[in-house]
Amino acid sequence: MGRVPIMMLCATLLLSCGEKETTQSLPKNVTVVTGLQPGASLLYLAHAAERFEKQNLNLTIEPRPSGTLALRSVIDGKVDADVIFAADIAYLARQNLLPDYRVVATVFDSDNSNAIASLQPFSSLADLENKVLCTQYVSALHFFGQALTERSGAQNVIFKFVPVSELNRHLIEGECDYITIREPFVSELISQTNQTGFVKYFPGTFLQYELMLAHRRLSDEDVSRLLLAMIDAESVLEEQPDYAKQVLMDSFNADAKQVQKLLADSVLSVSLYQPLIALFDREFVWLQSHGLSADSTTDTKSLLRPKPLRDAAPLRQTILDYENEY
Repeated sequence: MGRVPIMMLCATLLLSCGEKETTQSLPKNVTVVTGLQPGASLLYLAHAAERFEKQNLNLTIEPRPSGTLALRSVIDGKVDADVIFAADIAYLARQNLLPDYRVVATVFDSDNSNAIASLQPFSSLADLENKVLCTQYVSALHFFGQALTERSGAQNVIFKFVPVSELNRHLIEGECDYITIREPFVSELISQTNQTGFVKYFPGTFLQYELMLAHRRLSDEDVSRLLLAMIDAESVLEEQPDYAKQVLMDSFNADAKQVQKLLADSVLSVSLYQPLIALFDREFVWLQSHGLSADSTTDTKSLLRPKPLRDAAPLRQTILDYENEY
């Protein structure tokens, strides 16, 4: 008679262990909101190549026309995102409205991803004088346009702010003389104007970074797995270049020529390096000098969360920690 209870106990223990193992093996659901822009290239590559699945992560991507709108969707409560991808300047201008998010990595940088477009040929930035330049408010495009005109000495350039997805329309309809532009809108403009639109790049105007922001509710371990998936996606560019180009063409609705230019002019890599703090400081000065940020006391280092990348790939993270040895 004593064998029956013992057998039942063993069966119960086996079932309990099995249930626990099944629960632990369930993929972690992660919601990501991102701009449909070059800075999100690694994200789309990792997703298409199933690198997140390898890390037992189930991603839901919520695309927006820009990183600025991705940030705004979270601020306005439209998306409860675990992760946000956005350009550095767009985040810094709104970081006080996103207290639960920290920068865990940069995933893209380029000094030649933004451009000036017009329906008429132009030889230099002097042509912008006394003209209307349309851009997206407090975004990488805005920073690019402002920095470009200020450094060139072009006088009386009139800035007009419109939604990023409407920039091409405003140019075509004559409401703007020039616009700041990037992919996928460059390909869109070329198509809409039957190749008659003029796009001019100005490399070196400023080095733009795409930031990966993680909510504090995500554990360091979960963030590390996300980062490992992104790092793994870097190999797709080297090992399957044609496949990678096709993924980016499909993701951004861009043509092959523009994707090739994007890859040639950009660094798609996961990192978090100490000089980023100095860059943030300079960008804060610009925001404050133009009345675009009321927050003048931000400790830029406090915006970073280096531990997940330090745990995942120590050599890709160089943020100094003077208080804790590691």
